[in-house]
Amino acid sequence: MSSVQTSIDRTQLPITAAVRKEIERIVDARIRKAHVTREDFSELKGIVGELAAAQKRTEQRVEQLALAQARTEEAIKELTGKVSKMDTRLAKHVGWGLERTYRDNAYGYLGHLLRNVQVVSVQEVEADVLQRLSYAEVADLIPLDLLIHGIPRQLPDAPQVWLAMEVSGVVDRHDVERAMQRAALLRKAGYLAIPAVAGEDATEGGELMARYEHVLLLQDGRRQFWDEALTQVLAA
Repeated sequence: MSSVQTSIDRTQLPITAAVRKEIERIVDARIRKAHVTREDFSELKGIVGELAAAQKRTEQRVEQLALAQARTEEAIKELTGKVSKMDTRLAKHVGWGLERTYRDNAYGYLGHLLRNVQVVSVQEVEADVLQRLSYAEVADLIPLDLLIHGIPRQLPDAPQVWLAMEVSGVVDRHDVERAMQRAALLRKAGYLAIPAVAGEDATEGGELMARYEHVLLLQDGRRQFWDEALTQVLAA
């Protein structure tokens, strides 16, 4: 018998009960396996849906937090502006108070440096300075905080000198610059004017500029750069 005939004959053999039972067992196992996979897939879809919903809630929460942060930053900015304005007002009040203190106690602050200390207003010398300055220059001189004159104590034969003084709670470079500009106008008008600044404190830049430019600095009871400022104006 040929091999082909043998194979055909075998396919035509009746299926026994045992074989049928084994086939059914394999099929049932495959069906159960497929059923479990579908359940797993359904469960996975549910998890994905929950994750998507959670992500959406998270995104909404992040958006809410971003809006809250923007409102907070705006409130902080507004508060910072108000604090800055309050600081400016406070600095002005401190400056006005110090200006009055130096005006009322000029001899106490400057008596070690000058004799016959006198505080005058720009208005008192306006007619005189107008002979040598333009109206615009006098207008620049009018805001000067204090104008003080006296005779240098260590040089009794020296002529009278004038202090063009700017007063501020904290002396900075701008105060020094204003004092220098106004002292220069007074010198142009014929006065031996020394730039001076006074305050409770001074910035590092303000103090360095006063030192470099020979500007008298009165700070918390201390007197700095007087000799240099006096020498410079007398040598001019």
